[in-house]
Amino acid sequence: KKNPMKIWTSNWLNSDDWNQLQLLDIAGLASSVIFHLAVIVLFHKFNIFKKVHKIWKYGSRLKRLLCLLFISLAGVTNLASKLKSFSPSTNVFLHLVILRLLLLAIITPSSVLLEWIAFQCFLVYISFWKSLLLSIFYCCSSTISRDQTLKYLEFLALKNEEMENVRMIVNDLYHSVKTQLEIESHHTTELLPTGSLFEGFGKPLHFPQLPSNLGTDFDIMFAFRKVDLDIEFIMKDQEFLHIFALTSNCSLLNQLQMYDEGSQASKLSSVKAREMMKHVVNSTSEMQQNFFQSFIQNLFPFLFNTPQLSKFKINQTKSSGTATQYSVLEGNLYKAQDWHKTMDCDFLLSIELGEWPATAGEWVTMNRNWPTTEVVFQVVQSGCQAVPKSDLTNDQFCWRLSFSRGEQILSKHVPANARLAFLAVKLAWKQELKPACSKLKSYHIKTMFYHFLENADKEALEVNGLEIIYKSLICFLVASLKKRHIPHFFIRSVNLMEKDPMTSKEISVCVAFFEKLERHEILNVFCSSSKSEMMIQQFRQNHFYLHILGTFLLIIVNAVFTCAGAAAYFIIFLMVVALLICFLYSSVIYIPVLVVLYLIYKLIECYKSRQRR
Repeated sequence: KKNPMKIWTSNWLNSDDWNQLQLLDIAGLASSVIFHLAVIVLFHKFNIFKKVHKIWKYGSRLKRLLCLLFISLAGVTNLASKLKSFSPSTNVFLHLVILRLLLLAIITPSSVLLEWIAFQCFLVYISFWKSLLLSIFYCCSSTISRDQTLKYLEFLALKNEEMENVRMIVNDLYHSVKTQLEIESHHTTELLPTGSLFEGFGKPLHFPQLPSNLGTDFDIMFAFRKVDLDIEFIMKDQEFLHIFALTSNCSLLNQLQMYDEGSQASKLSSVKAREMMKHVVNSTSEMQQNFFQSFIQNLFPFLFNTPQLSKFKINQTKSSGTATQYSVLEGNLYKAQDWHKTMDCDFLLSIELGEWPATAGEWVTMNRNWPTTEVVFQVVQSGCQAVPKSDLTNDQFCWRLSFSRGEQILSKHVPANARLAFLAVKLAWKQELKPACSKLKSYHIKTMFYHFLENADKEALEVNGLEIIYKSLICFLVASLKKRHIPHFFIRSVNLMEKDPMTSKEISVCVAFFEKLERHEILNVFCSSSKSEMMIQQFRQNHFYLHILGTFLLIIVNAVFTCAGAAAYFIIFLMVVALLICFLYSSVIYIPVLVVLYLIYKLIECYKSRQRR
């Protein structure tokens, strides 16, 4: 019946002796903590915090004002509840149950919201001081040199020598999948690495990278040649085609073809092609989990009860769009946060058509500044592929034209500064815009980038600095989004924005983001942690001995604050013990009340059921 820690603020609660009503009131205060935690869990489960953040960051001016008004109302409500004092009541049920529950239902959600906002403000405050200290640490200058910025932009993607090494690694890793596919199809196939990774617009996930990065997966295409198959194709529209099987004496065609009642002919099914690719990946022994090896590796941690030293691998295979997605997760049984992807790869089955499609004929002869005639000839000679992708009508016999080889050829002829500008825009999109507007894909941005190069003056791209090209590219993106028109780079009659149309709200969010991006320097595409790392690296290069001295000072300061933190944790532990004791008091009130309410509910239900009879 004592309050040794004086953790309650009410003066009448800090008296030496507590009577029964005061003990019950303390129990009510303690139980409010449980309700507070429950509201935090609910807010997290229903993404309330993310929605508020999204409205504040990407919403219209009206929505921001409404959000600010709601936050102000929550603040006023909580302030009023703190100023209002309640004296002990003789009516226990009214004061401790009804009134307290009513106040908790009104005040607690707004309190949780204000706490989250305060926490976000605290993070901004910490980031500000961290940047300020780094600026002072870096000779009172927060700027990062132009060479350092260029260096880290180049670090976002693979260099030519790295790309060749990765290509060889991919060929070694997935040759087994190629072999398994050839065994099941009885046809030779070509392993073709594609995607942004091999176009020089990203890096593998497991490569060393900055916190701001363009980590991406491997895209592996297995291409069968049309000349080896007894097939013909007919274009359904500008981009999609139907492939007809002309024979039944082919193992591959037998696995892919289905009879189409509408055309009275056998066609290759894109659905069956995706299923076949998934089956091949799952059947490849090298892609399966080795349980015996995993058991041997984790025998020691199991025997000595050290789960943090364990290491497990989980292989996952699932269908995703046109491809089969294969990923490898690694982690231990001690912390769920330690699990991470060490491999992520999309496998795609395709058919080389061996000719340039008529629907892309306009691209060959049009006037342009980029690419050159020689490059255009190389792209046309590379032909195109058919990949198993249904159209908007979900026609299972539809295949889509793909220009993966041509896109790789184009990527090799992108001017150096233009490439860096595109990487900067793509990084900003990935970090901030992608979570807010999922309909704007990286393929859309790359297509607009190629249109920008096609219309830009070649000499200007070579002479102008990176900042000018960066801002010009953003202006071009904004103009294209406002027109709602992003033509397919090779098939100009196809508008990419018509496939998954964006609403006016989504367009305005994207436009506002890019306009805001244009007003800032290119360095701002990196997050604060990346900029901090860049500043430290630059400082270490320019002032090596000062960097070592600063590191020792930071170690000493951390040691001091660790001791202070240990003392604070001990005090918090004592407070938690006091709260647990109070929770025992709360159970005296709330458990009987809940039981009584439940019994009343059951009696009412029984009474209603008898009335119906």
